[in-house]
Amino acid sequence: MSTETLVSHYLSYPDTHCFSPIAVDLHSADEKLNPFVSRFFSLDNFADQINEKKVRKVNRQVLHQVLTAQYNEHDTSVATRSNIDLLKEENTFTITTGHQLCLFTGPLYFIYKIIHTINLAARLKERFPENNFVPVFWLASEDHDFAEVSSVNVNGERIAWEPDTHQAPVGRLQLDHFDEVILQLKSALGDGPRANELLKLVEKCYRKEYHLSLATRLLTNELFGKYGLVILDADDKRLKQQFAPIVQKDIREMISYSAVARTSEELSRNYKLQVHPRACNFFLFKANARKRIDKTDNGFELADTNISFTNEELLLHLETHPEDFSPNVIMRPLYQEFTLPNLAYIGGGGEQAYWLQLKGMFSDFDIPFPILVLRNSALLIEEDQEKQLQKIKVSIKQMFQPEEKLVKTLIREFEQDQFANLSEENEKLKIVFLKLMADVGHRDVGLQRYVAAELRRQENFFRSLETKLIRAGKIRHSATLYQLNKLRNSLFPNGGLQERSANILTYLFRYPNIIDQLVSQLDPENKGFSVIRL
Repeated sequence: MSTETLVSHYLSYPDTHCFSPIAVDLHSADEKLNPFVSRFFSLDNFADQINEKKVRKVNRQVLHQVLTAQYNEHDTSVATRSNIDLLKEENTFTITTGHQLCLFTGPLYFIYKIIHTINLAARLKERFPENNFVPVFWLASEDHDFAEVSSVNVNGERIAWEPDTHQAPVGRLQLDHFDEVILQLKSALGDGPRANELLKLVEKCYRKEYHLSLATRLLTNELFGKYGLVILDADDKRLKQQFAPIVQKDIREMISYSAVARTSEELSRNYKLQVHPRACNFFLFKANARKRIDKTDNGFELADTNISFTNEELLLHLETHPEDFSPNVIMRPLYQEFTLPNLAYIGGGGEQAYWLQLKGMFSDFDIPFPILVLRNSALLIEEDQEKQLQKIKVSIKQMFQPEEKLVKTLIREFEQDQFANLSEENEKLKIVFLKLMADVGHRDVGLQRYVAAELRRQENFFRSLETKLIRAGKIRHSATLYQLNKLRNSLFPNGGLQERSANILTYLFRYPNIIDQLVSQLDPENKGFSVIRL
């Protein structure tokens, strides 16, 4: 078996066996997705995307005011401050990604999404120097699915947070009982100068007087501020006030429901759907909780409460308190594209799958649909892991195979002479039986069937013998297979992709410059799944 140089090379997404058909097809610009995109991702296609976005203007003044106010709460890099000011210019556009407010940034793909956004903005500036491109991270601060953000894995230890309430939007959760989380992190990092440095960084961002949205902004800013990343918390009255006419129109006419249902029906012919539209696709903030608004025969009601509204009452509440209305997973993308001078959205396969269901809704609201970009994905391999791969002579591509398939391949490789002889004898026997079938076939069909049945029995015998040889080989090579299993568990925690489990603090602890390394290694044009040797 051949080994590979594990320094920034790529696997195709199908070769990883870890990505959905819709993610693979989006990355390869499969024509089946033509009706569900505005343009497939390529640098050439951004010229038309820029022209389309120029026609549908956004309120840059309000956007600048909101960002300036939000960044006044903490230190801002020169690059980020410059980018915020550039957003006032008509020739400035954004490249956007977003995510939930995971504890300490959560899984590694949180980091990869942001790096992809930063790098694509820089690449577009090279391609279209007459324009400016600002990388934006959209904080999903209004989500209330606390279970998805409440824990993180650092150095193999699970760190969990249990605040007093889980009902509030996660961005509004206060950190006044966060000491236990810091103690868990300290235990996971251990002692030493580097551990203390990281703890100070976290404690600076996660202070008890802060809420989770601000803490996430601060930590993300510490990691990426020098690259000019702009972080937006759209849970803001001014932004929602200007979006209110869209909300009103959708409540009155149920445009999102009918449009997404129409597009979803067409998309479902080839792919599994990610989201399902509702008659009302908004939540309402009530008593520090985010409650779904359900359509009823007489108007609307808040889920899990006895609170109801007539159509007129709900619209009046929207007019007087637009900040209380929160878009769901279907309307949030529209809110984002309405707010930002955005050209592309960078997200994972699951995210892009539901964006593909929204193309019809964007058309009905006459808001440009962004170019969808499958985010960078990567596997980080450390030096000792590379040496182990070389020792057992397994390629990284093979490590992505199902374990049983890989084990069988290894055993056949270790004992190739024995398996080659078995295959050779099997072929010889098959030739004999096929000749017999030809000889007796023209005389007696019954005899031909008898010989064919005997051939099948012999083939079953060889398959059974091969299974026994593999079983015996597993015992003879148990030490090597043990090392293989140990290596797989370290590269694929819990049997899944590393990027879906490990946290950046694990790597910042050992590689202080890892953010810079990843920025230099991850390709914004996304040639495939990246393998990066640290």
